[in-house]
Amino acid sequence: MDAVTWIQSNLVVVIYGMVGLLILSWLWIWMLARRISRIQKRQKKWVQGQVPANLEDALLTYKDELKQLDEKIHQILAEMEEQKRLTQKNVGPVGIVRFNAFDEMGGDLSFAVAILNGQKNGVVISSIYGREEQRTYAKPIENGSSVYLLSDEEKEAVKQAIQKMES
Repeated sequence: MDAVTWIQSNLVVVIYGMVGLLILSWLWIWMLARRISRIQKRQKKWVQGQVPANLEDALLTYKDELKQLDEKIHQILAEMEEQKRLTQKNVGPVGIVRFNAFDEMGGDLSFAVAILNGQKNGVVISSIYGREEQRTYAKPIENGSSVYLLSDEEKEAVKQAIQKMES
């Protein structure tokens, strides 16, 4: 029996076989189309709205963006260092010492206040309270010391401010 006569005698089986192969081919194509669709969705998420010609262009674009972000980070870090330097000049910790200037006076009504910046520059203000008068003194502080003679209480106030700064 030759092929032509076999096909003619089994025509129904051949047709069902071809229809089955056609259905399997369509299922295979449908599964491949779903996979391609998923890959395209992932690629769209990855590219985030940009339409690159190919993957290489997308990677180059991201490389350029990363370089720009790196430059921006370095710029921000430089600005932070500048702000840190500037804040060293601002008023920082304060040291306060209250004391009794005269034995016959009750309470710690006199005080010394040291107001310094991050560079240990500033002022110490003292107020001496007496029975009939009150006196206030201000002495400049540079690098933690003064050209004027400081009382023990003023020295303690400066010391407190410096300790707060260093802790």
